[in-house]
Amino acid sequence: MPLEEKIRADLWPGVRCERLFCKITGARLGNERDEACHVDCWWRGRGIDVKGRKSGHESGYLLLEFRNVMGAKGWMYGEADAIAFLMLEGFLVVGRRELLAMAMGLIDLRDKVHRQNKVDPARWVHRLVGRVGRRDVFTYVERARVEMLPHVWVRLDGSVEVYGKGD
Repeated sequence: MPLEEKIRADLWPGVRCERLFCKITGARLGNERDEACHVDCWWRGRGIDVKGRKSGHESGYLLLEFRNVMGAKGWMYGEADAIAFLMLEGFLVVGRRELLAMAMGLIDLRDKVHRQNKVDPARWVHRLVGRVGRRDVFTYVERARVEMLPHVWVRLDGSVEVYGKGD
């Protein structure tokens, strides 16, 4: 499947996750300008970038994107105040800046970007990786490490739990 078709096919699950977050929280969807800045919706006065479930979530890893498939700034460098990762238990919401600072402290930035398809998250924790034929750059971090940052859990029943100084 050509890259452009793949991007379009991947969009719909993302839109469903954004709508689910809005339905549960009462957040309002962002506009086109917001989306260009990696802000999917607005919740409690904060811009939120909503991330759908990934295969690595089940094994305890979260993907952090530094460059997208086109080579442009990834969502870690967007303007969202927070990132909401969809997990089985609900949405794990963490501050983007705090997440970026944590990641920068874990990654060896002198390391080259390893290009590989079918990436195993456990093998690429805290290492820069991208897919063959694409210009993306990302890493994986342990979900447990992210949960040590101040964060908010938005459960699928709409309840909200704040940990640390999150929210």
